[in-house]
Amino acid sequence: MKPHKLIGVLEMSQASTQFYIDLINEKYSNGLSIDSQPFKLISTDFKAINKLLPKRSVKLDTLITTYLQDIPANDIECVLIPNITIHETVDAVSSKIDFTIPLAHPILGSIKRMRKASKSKAVLFGTAYTMTSEYIKIVFANSDIKIEEPKPEDLQFIDWIRREVYSESISAEAVKKFNDLVETYTDDTTVLLACTELSLVSKISNDCVLDMAAIQVEEAISMKS
Repeated sequence: MKPHKLIGVLEMSQASTQFYIDLINEKYSNGLSIDSQPFKLISTDFKAINKLLPKRSVKLDTLITTYLQDIPANDIECVLIPNITIHETVDAVSSKIDFTIPLAHPILGSIKRMRKASKSKAVLFGTAYTMTSEYIKIVFANSDIKIEEPKPEDLQFIDWIRREVYSESISAEAVKKFNDLVETYTDDTTVLLACTELSLVSKISNDCVLDMAAIQVEEAISMKS
């Protein structure tokens, strides 16, 4: 690896992007040696992207293709995208455009850790779309890992929490209720946090909670090391 190459952080929502940057900086402040900023922020028009999310579309495919093709390969060691949902589109378009820069992938990184820990099932916490769509379930199923949805009433509550965090109106009481719910599910299974807004308010730290945002950052740093 050439020393000047950086982690390319593709700009998403302000809160999500800053959360990932903070995680990167935290990792490097905890003993990793670095002489300069370890990442490069790659600007996007997230408002345009967000209007097209969560489902794939020709417009979204085209927009993400443009951003991926514009990433300067000579400067970037790997790419980190602070949005879990968008990886469905990224996976689809990157194979069509011969995208060769390594991607710190939240799902593949989670599968790697679950297989290492001999875990064969998990419940997914994310947006309502992520929790009910087939994309993540199929990718995990290909590695013999079963992904389950939360109970319907919990699914609605989780998506409400995500929206409250995004609008910056979440209360301390709601945060506590969310973390109590996470802890309840970890009594029986592994919880996968697949939404940055949920990562922002997650307080439970144990082997039964896998945070895809944190996993992405770990993957990116391992690629850069």
